[in-house]
Amino acid sequence: MENFKKAEEFYLRGFRGEYIKRRTGVSIQRLLKYLLKNGVRYTKDDIVNYQIDYIRHHFTTDDIKKAYRVISQKFDNLDKAAHAKKIECLGCGFGQHARVFSKLLGEDAYKELRNECWSVKQHKTMQQLYGVDNAFEKDSKFLKSNPMYSPECKEKRRQTMLARYGVEHPNQNPEIKKKMLSKMKETTKALYGVEYPMQCKEIAMKSAAHRQETMLARYGAANSVQIDEIRNQIFETRRKRGTINSSKAEDVLYEMLSAYFGKTDVLRNVCVDSRYPYHVDFYVKSRDLFIELNGDKGHNTHWFDENNERDVQIVNSWKENQLRVEAETGKKSRYRKYIEMWTISDVKKRQSAKMNHLNYLVFWDGSRKIHRNNCEYPRLQDANDWFNAGCPDSKDWKPENTY
Repeated sequence: MENFKKAEEFYLRGFRGEYIKRRTGVSIQRLLKYLLKNGVRYTKDDIVNYQIDYIRHHFTTDDIKKAYRVISQKFDNLDKAAHAKKIECLGCGFGQHARVFSKLLGEDAYKELRNECWSVKQHKTMQQLYGVDNAFEKDSKFLKSNPMYSPECKEKRRQTMLARYGVEHPNQNPEIKKKMLSKMKETTKALYGVEYPMQCKEIAMKSAAHRQETMLARYGAANSVQIDEIRNQIFETRRKRGTINSSKAEDVLYEMLSAYFGKTDVLRNVCVDSRYPYHVDFYVKSRDLFIELNGDKGHNTHWFDENNERDVQIVNSWKENQLRVEAETGKKSRYRKYIEMWTISDVKKRQSAKMNHLNYLVFWDGSRKIHRNNCEYPRLQDANDWFNAGCPDSKDWKPENTY
């Protein structure tokens, strides 16, 4: 009995099954059966709340901040590490580290710490690649390897433009600007197979890296959606247009995709071809990229795995709720839809994408948060991570966001 109590505490502190068995001799299957037998069923919220209470009673604020800095440097991607339950610190194992640290430190202090750690990583990467904190710093390897940025070349171009066209920059002359655009399309098409540079993955990722550095330096955040000043401008624009209450996750993601790739390049809610015989939420033509936003509760937060005991428990819980609600109301309950969506529809879509080797992404975060002006706004955390990384193809992105 004592071993089961210890195992239960380790479970509430978020540790994995192998850790619990190693410490107590009780397997996760035996523990869950023991809990169910005693009428106990813990939710993710129960585990998060227990972790918060445990850490508050055993560690100081400085301990918590130090621990976050350590895991931030240890793992390249904290979200991926948390999903795999590899993060262990402060006497707990984390599956939802962001929620726990945000509650412990307060949202503002947590964001400040997270941005600090992100900035350290960015600078470390730039130092490794170019020997500077910023790729465009004077005397950096990046600038030295690009003669077009030398002062001599710049001055020579300026003098030539003044002598021939009376302007200092080609973009100041409409005819030259038109010719340049046409030539750029031809060159880019020949080199990369696309008309515009940002449609090329390599160029897009380099541009994203520079953009993140600039955003971090100016605002302390890598993405404009994370910045109150810019977000306030978006809300003010929507308020004037009368669309402030229609900020659904799908609408916001469409705006982000359109801003990045161009509206004519992004199709919404379409059936593209026989490779994927379903309506996909978004399709980026230039990248042959299929994007699904599985942010509703019925999709859960990951792919359904019939061999995963926790997934099976969730489905069984939905079935129980379905029977109860339908018995009480005489109507079909939403749980029936959840079960069909997660265990059948999503599985078929995933199989189709995998079988046809599609460039296929799935974003799971459709949650919402309250903005300081009392308006809701979608988080889209995994989508924001993807944009911050330069919008790579699915084969170069996180496994949990593709098939």
